[in-house]
Amino acid sequence: MFGDVRDWVRANKIHLYLVGGAIRDSFLGYPVTDLDFTYDGDAIDLARKLVSYIGGQVVVHPRFGTATISLGDVRLDLASCRTETYPSPGKLPLVSQGAIREELLRRDFTVNALAIPLWEDHPEMLDLSNGIADLRDRKIRVLHKNSFIDDPTRLFRAVKYEQRFDFQIDVDTMELMTQSLTVGSISELSGDRIRHELDRIFEESVPAHALGRLSHVGILDAVLPGLIYQQMNNVDVSLPSFNDAEQTNQLEYLVSISLSLSPEKKEAFIQRLNMPKDWIKVISDVTAIQAAEYELTTSDIKSSRIYSLLEGVSAIAIIGVMKFSDSTDLIRVLSDYLTRLKTVTISVSGSDVIARGLHPGPNVGLILRELLLYKLDGAIVTLEDELEMLNTILVQQTTGQ
Repeated sequence: MFGDVRDWVRANKIHLYLVGGAIRDSFLGYPVTDLDFTYDGDAIDLARKLVSYIGGQVVVHPRFGTATISLGDVRLDLASCRTETYPSPGKLPLVSQGAIREELLRRDFTVNALAIPLWEDHPEMLDLSNGIADLRDRKIRVLHKNSFIDDPTRLFRAVKYEQRFDFQIDVDTMELMTQSLTVGSISELSGDRIRHELDRIFEESVPAHALGRLSHVGILDAVLPGLIYQQMNNVDVSLPSFNDAEQTNQLEYLVSISLSLSPEKKEAFIQRLNMPKDWIKVISDVTAIQAAEYELTTSDIKSSRIYSLLEGVSAIAIIGVMKFSDSTDLIRVLSDYLTRLKTVTISVSGSDVIARGLHPGPNVGLILRELLLYKLDGAIVTLEDELEMLNTILVQQTTGQ
């Protein structure tokens, strides 16, 4: 697809530049998964013309002068060369059309401020900020001193790139980060923007590295006082054989930064990040596990009680607590619930209950659940045991005992 774009651009002498991540990743030997282009003109109009040549679907974003082309699994992002002004710290910028120089100098880090003019037969790299030198030196460096004040989300991205590529944040850049945190710049960010940056970090190949660094630098604490990264424990536990999507769910790392918060702080965290339902569910379930921890870890607790305390709790929250909690007793109980108790089933069905004269309705489900609890505690084992217990329950209900 890139070859088709390049051929079309050269044939029509269109001033289109390959910019940013694709150049950086190619230089470092990483797979190129990010194709960003900048056009010295109307990128939205160009995107529509390009789609007529290569096919695909185009989605436009008029506010920012950008467009996205999707063709199968490939995505191209096109933007007009632009300049940005920030109405106030932490707010989204006001965008106006500019030249390639302004486009490159507005970017977050020098390693992303690179461009290749695709229409030229023998293109030379545009590198106005010594980005290539920083790539060679494995350094993350901002382009100007107000970078983190204008856009505090760059604090998260500086750490993300540093840890992803095993780079080091430049000394002067780190000083600017500290100054930005000192003046409270993160407080100017909306919850949605912070959550977006954390979500992107959760998607990293090793989120723990970036989260640990965010915690060490003080960025997490700036989001919410007391927010820290809880390191993964070394407890060897059994995990259930869920499908890959559930087993590797990145929201486990949401557990890692919320585990140490009090219930009140967790609620404040939910509000601060304007969390969607799936995030809220994970946080709420972690709160429920922690609230039940004392009872769950008592030596004489019945299996049926463990099941009752955990049956509505998501596997993501349970696995997250298992990976990041420092309570070996709690981890053992949670592992037993996921790998054994949660898999227990009964053979008796609702039809069996109704066949014995009970009217269809909620009471059928209650009886089946009661049978399951008996089985969890070992009071019944075989199908014959289940049917005998079913008859006993129905007699007790009939006689009021």
